[in-house]
Amino acid sequence: MLPIEPLLPARAPPWEVAACPHVTFSLDIGALRRDAPPDELHQAAQRHLASLPQQAIWVWTDGSADAGVRSGGAGAFVEWPDGATDELRVPAGQLCSSFRAEMVTLRAALNHLRDHPHQPSAPITICSDSQSALATLREGPASQKTLLGAAIWTELAALAGPSRRIHLQWVPSHCGVDGNERADQIAKEATALPQAAVPVDVATAHRAAARLARDRTIAAWPEGWYRTLMENRLPPPAATGDRSSAVDVYLGSAPLPVPQQPSAALLRWLRLLAHTDWRQQPLLVRLNDELSAEQQAPLLARFRTERDRLPALVVFTPYDETGTAWTHERPTAVVLQHVQKLASSAHDLLTAQLSASPDSADPLSDWRAIFRPPLEAFDIRIRLRRKQIPRRHQAVDPAGKQSRADPYSKHPYEAVPAAEFDPVQRLVAELRAAAAGWALVCHDRCGGDVIGVVVRPDALRPRPLAAFRCEGDMPAGRGGAEVAPNVAGFVDLARTLGGELVEHVELEADRLTAMA
Repeated sequence: MLPIEPLLPARAPPWEVAACPHVTFSLDIGALRRDAPPDELHQAAQRHLASLPQQAIWVWTDGSADAGVRSGGAGAFVEWPDGATDELRVPAGQLCSSFRAEMVTLRAALNHLRDHPHQPSAPITICSDSQSALATLREGPASQKTLLGAAIWTELAALAGPSRRIHLQWVPSHCGVDGNERADQIAKEATALPQAAVPVDVATAHRAAARLARDRTIAAWPEGWYRTLMENRLPPPAATGDRSSAVDVYLGSAPLPVPQQPSAALLRWLRLLAHTDWRQQPLLVRLNDELSAEQQAPLLARFRTERDRLPALVVFTPYDETGTAWTHERPTAVVLQHVQKLASSAHDLLTAQLSASPDSADPLSDWRAIFRPPLEAFDIRIRLRRKQIPRRHQAVDPAGKQSRADPYSKHPYEAVPAAEFDPVQRLVAELRAAAAGWALVCHDRCGGDVIGVVVRPDALRPRPLAAFRCEGDMPAGRGGAEVAPNVAGFVDLARTLGGELVEHVELEADRLTAMA
C-alpha cells in the first residue's frame, strides 16, 4: 500500500496571503516557437540567460518519470557564485507524473538552499524546462491546489525575505543547454532510488486507477469489445492466439511459398502451434511488412529479459509492441499446452490421411475428425436433445435429415419474432457461473450436443469454510467446518435449468470419487 499525501487544507483567501513581489517568473526566452529547431532554441536560450544576473545562485531542475507515469526521479544541479556545485537526487514516487516529478525537484532544491545558506543575500535563478509547473506556481500562493505547490511557495517566501530576488526561468529541454542537460541526467539517475516511502498525491492515484481500467479494457478488446457490441450478430472471431497465428502463416511463410490452398494453410498453422516453444519464442505478426528487423531486435531483447512477467503466449504486432494486448488473460500456460497437444494430433491425423490416399479425389474425406472432442476426457457429460438445439445444422456431424421451418410470410396477428434465440448458450452461461472456481464447462456453440465438464483435480477435496466463497458448496467431513463443491447439486441444476433441452447426464463416478 503506497502512502497517500494529505490533501491541502482550506486555502486562505488571497487578501490574507502575504505578497512576494521579489519572486518573478518568465515562461519564454524571446519571440521563438517551442517547436523551433534545437540550434535556434539553444542560441535563444543562451542569449536570454546571459541577460540575467550572473553573480547569482543558479539552480537547474528537472523531473523524470518512467513513461511519464511511474518511478519518478527529481534531479537538481546547483551552481554557487564561488564556483562550487551541488547535485541533488530525490525519489519522486512510485506513481508519479512528469509534472509532479518537476514539482518535487523544485521543493527539494529550495529546501537545499534553505539548509545551506552560504550567501543569504545573493539572488537566486531557478531554471526549469517544465512550463506547466512554472505556470502553476506563477498563479500565486493563494491559487495552489496541492500540498506540494503550497510547500514550494512557503519556501520561496522564506528564501526571498524582504529584499532577495528569486527568478524562475523556463528553458527549452534537450537543446544543449549545459545546466539543463546535467539536471536531466541527474533526474534519470534518481528514478532508480527506492520509491516505496514517497507519498502519492490523490490526483496521481486517481489517474493511475483510470489508466489501469483503460489498459484492462484495451487488453480485453479483441473479445470483450466484440462480445459487448456484437454478441451473436456476426460470426465470432477466431480464438485469441489462433487468430494471430493464422495471420502469421501467410505473412511469415518464408522460406516456403505463401499457401494457396486452405488445407495447406491449415496444416502449417497446426504445425506452428504444435512445434513452437512459446516459452522461448514470441509470435511476430508482420502486417504489411511494418515490423522490420530493426524494430524486432528490441522486442526480442525485452522478451528474453522480461519473460517471467509476460503471458504464456506473447504476440508482437506493429500496433502492439507490448506483446500482451491479445493474450493478457488467456490462454493460460495449461490451456496453451493442451492446445499444442490437440494441434499436434490434428496435424498428424491430416498428414496421415493425405499420405494414405494421394490419388483420391477427396483425400481429406474425414477431416471432421479433428473437430470431434474426446468425450471420455470429461468428468461430467450433459447430453442435449438435438431437436432442441437452434444451431444443430452447424454441427460437425449434422443429422442426416434436417427439419427446416417454413419460409416466412407476414401474418396480421403475428408476434414479434424471437431474435438470437439460443437457450443452449444461456444454459452454458448459468453452468459456468455455478461451477466457477472448481470446474471448466466446455461446449461447441456450433451445434454441439454435449456440454462437457472437467473438474479440477484438487477441487473436490474438503477445505475450510470461508464466508466469501461458499456458494455452491456443501458440508464435508464432520462438524461442518469443511466444505466441498456440491457436484450432485450441480447436476440437478443442469437438469432443472435445461428442462426438455437436457436428455440425460453422465458422470464418471469412479473418477470423481477418487478426486474427493
